[in-house]
Amino acid sequence: MRSVSRAADPRQVLRELCLGLASVMPYARAGTSTSHEGTIAVAIAKRTLDDHRRIDGLPWAATLEVSLTHLSPAEIDALQSNTPPDPFILSMSSTYAWLLHLPVSVPDDATALGPGLAALHRFARENGFTYVRVDADAVTLPSLAVFA
Repeated sequence: MRSVSRAADPRQVLRELCLGLASVMPYARAGTSTSHEGTIAVAIAKRTLDDHRRIDGLPWAATLEVSLTHLSPAEIDALQSNTPPDPFILSMSSTYAWLLHLPVSVPDDATALGPGLAALHRFARENGFTYVRVDADAVTLPSLAVFA
């Protein structure tokens, strides 16, 4: 199984995708005169390139998506009751999913709600993530403990 490495830089991934699209556009355009699918492919590629130009200057943030099973039952109960999940900041929540933000600096008195959140915080920090999305339907990470 492949281990999780540092968070991919979405800006770099998008740039590489757009470079690839730009390089095949002349060939795709040449085939559009005889193919309806070619015309659609060129339109999609052009829209992607236009979107890239529009959003290239926006700030990016890496988000880690992990399973709810990485949290203890007490941590899940606390999040469901909207208890602040120190050292995270609770950005959004629903019944079985939460978006947690890792602040740039953590106060000295910040204490995690439990071992699951502490492990998620450490993992996200070490791997360059800005947000952690905890969801019942997300994947489990082999390097983190599972409570459920």
